[in-house]
Amino acid sequence: MQQKLQQITVAIIGSNGKMGKLVDAIIQKQANAKIVARITEKDDLNSILQLTQPDVAIEFTSNLSVFTNAATIIKHNVRPIIGSSGLNIAQINQLQDMCQSKSLGGLVIPNFSLGMALLSNFSRTLKEYYNNFSLIEYHHQHKNDKPSGTAKYLANILNCNEAEIGSIRSSGFKAKQQIYVSAAGERIILDHEVFDNSCYEAGILLALNKVVGLNQLIIGLENILI
Repeated sequence: MQQKLQQITVAIIGSNGKMGKLVDAIIQKQANAKIVARITEKDDLNSILQLTQPDVAIEFTSNLSVFTNAATIIKHNVRPIIGSSGLNIAQINQLQDMCQSKSLGGLVIPNFSLGMALLSNFSRTLKEYYNNFSLIEYHHQHKNDKPSGTAKYLANILNCNEAEIGSIRSSGFKAKQQIYVSAAGERIILDHEVFDNSCYEAGILLALNKVVGLNQLIIGLENILI
């Protein structure tokens, strides 16, 4: 018999953005989840979280506001799911310490695609056997941050220099990551490309239902697959 999912109340931060709207549509289809707040940059995050007291807050804003918003979410004892890019290692460590002090679950997800989660897992395996990697990321011309948060995350897994990541912005792409693995007499090329935001739905739902059972801040969708 299928296990009944826990009922979850959700606040969406950045609800007027593309990903915020996608999350909104996905959650509205779920019988075990209810949106209690839709928050934009014009709203007072503190007061809304205090008023609505959601179980989970999903953050999709920008690299300029993500850390402040994440810290505010945790301060209110709300479980964060951070989808925005822009957090550096020191900031992630600080957020992890905040969650640990409260035994509060949370997630930082650079990419909600299950395919990218599996690629991240395989990258860790590759790192055990190879040490020469190159990364190229391709995104649409309107993406401001360069390199992307996903590319930075992969670079950290592979112990690559972020400054050497190749970044291409073009109308011909939505989101694409390439990893080149070089060794004596051989080369491996890993290629993951996103054509439509619908590929993020499974990862968003997985994160939403997993985070309520956590007591620490975990980085990467691949780390909650099991």
